[in-house]
Amino acid sequence: PVLQETEAEGTAVGGQPPTTTTTTTTTSLRILARLRAKGSNLDQSFSAAQHADMLALAVLVEQTLWPAWQHTMWVASENYTCHTWPWIYNAVPMIQSHWRARSYRNLIAQRLELLGNEQHLLDRGVHCLQTLAVRLGDNPYFFGDKPCTVDALVLGYLLCIWRSPFATSPLRVEFEKHPNLKKWCQKLERLLFAGHKTTRPTRVPLDEATKRTMLSVGVAVTCMVAYAALIGLPRRIIGS
Repeated sequence: PVLQETEAEGTAVGGQPPTTTTTTTTTSLRILARLRAKGSNLDQSFSAAQHADMLALAVLVEQTLWPAWQHTMWVASENYTCHTWPWIYNAVPMIQSHWRARSYRNLIAQRLELLGNEQHLLDRGVHCLQTLAVRLGDNPYFFGDKPCTVDALVLGYLLCIWRSPFATSPLRVEFEKHPNLKKWCQKLERLLFAGHKTTRPTRVPLDEATKRTMLSVGVAVTCMVAYAALIGLPRRIIGS
């Protein structure tokens, strides 16, 4: 969602401007930069010094909350087994869901290993939440009375931390310690997503034994077909 300031009421409203692109935009900062290029620039009324502060805070969020959240979602075993994997299973075709989830989880784990151990990543995420709480204070937005791209960036992370069902989440525990962050999220959630409803598939994930059986059958069938093609069985059948 992109925050906008309405002249009539002086409040923030949400919108999702249509954007067409032939490239993949993978990071929050790049997404915000592309939206600014498309005319959704919330930062044009701020000073150069404020722009520098915004960039510093945005980089802090990306470099600390992103690794901590990725660890919470993908690496923490209980969270992954009970929630992340079922979400992928419900959203991706069954044949692809298992290897896609495992491949992406391994990739995330490898990237996070370069940034530090589990406790280091979570400690940095917790410290970032403390910094955000202090920076917001009692203000309506992070940089005064008007929303900016930092508000949009932070909101995406905080709503995930707050609304996720993860049982193992030090980030959620820390978030609950800061009423101003929670109140800020509640306000923007009402403004941006009032009346918004989502539906989720109800497909139940297969247990591990069933998945292994299906995988074994798939491998066996593939080997049989490959062997038949190798010895020319299809040509013999057609010829006869």
